[in-house]
Amino acid sequence: MDLFNTLQRMRVYYIATTILLGSTPMFLYPIRGPYAWVDYLLWQPQEDGLQYAATVDANTLTVQEPRFTWSSGVRAGVGCIFGHTWDIGAVWTHLKQQSHVATVCTVPESVLVTPLTNFDESLATSTGTSYQLCIDFDTVDVDLGKGWFIWDGISLSPRMGVKWARIHQSQDMRYAQVTVPNTDINLVPIEIVRTNNFSGAGPYVTLQSMWALGKGFSLIGDISGSLLAGKLCTSSTPVAMTSPIATPIVNNTVHKIRPMARALLGIDWATALSDDAYELCVHAGYEMQWWPQQWNAVASVAQVQSGIRQSGDLSFQGLVLGLGFWF
Repeated sequence: MDLFNTLQRMRVYYIATTILLGSTPMFLYPIRGPYAWVDYLLWQPQEDGLQYAATVDANTLTVQEPRFTWSSGVRAGVGCIFGHTWDIGAVWTHLKQQSHVATVCTVPESVLVTPLTNFDESLATSTGTSYQLCIDFDTVDVDLGKGWFIWDGISLSPRMGVKWARIHQSQDMRYAQVTVPNTDINLVPIEIVRTNNFSGAGPYVTLQSMWALGKGFSLIGDISGSLLAGKLCTSSTPVAMTSPIATPIVNNTVHKIRPMARALLGIDWATALSDDAYELCVHAGYEMQWWPQQWNAVASVAQVQSGIRQSGDLSFQGLVLGLGFWF
């Protein structure tokens, strides 16, 4: 089959690569015009380094960590095709996660307060805990790319651009009847609030692929990565909820370069409308994102002086469902 006929056959597939890949598309023949899409995201985040307590039962110690739930998010993008299969586009992604956990023990001093609670790192005990974690995640990608037909029904699109990210996280940890040895803290309710806010920008590269299956269906994939230079602001604020106990507030700001990686595999269906004047695409896929060392909390003055941090990787995984339109 010659190249012209192959490109004509793939005409109904091109718009799909815009949407599900979270970036702009690989168009395989010389058309021009704007496009737009919107995605519904059903993702579950995971993160290390968020241990907030440990329960003690006989000789067994169980570390308590937050339980991450599935959260809804949105991704939307616009772009324009120009020249011969060149296109430029912008994509915004937003997700917000809230997790709640409560641990109550009837046996006194059966919960260890483990997040190094600023009290000279003494062994603190409590009769119960209440924990809330919030993650506010936003990214914006602006990139430029060109599609290349490499085989019958198969194409690749390398792209380059800029990624901006804002990841704000907060922990609210409440401990009932806290006792800390060798201090004035004895059976006092205490609340500890931590924040871990990162914002940065950097170069972004991606390789998209598409395999036309026929009857409007295609398999699409994406592998991408970025290095973001930005500012990480952390704080830890302990508050004695019933009495004025002096506890230090720890604030720390550092400048870091953080990598990220992303992978996606999906399927789409595209069709022409109104005598090929418009294109409509419906798509679904599975996506993973990895943001290493996004949690970098410091909990005590001693940790700041020694440079010790509680670090953890942030990741997302889940479904992408969306709709795209070219006009």
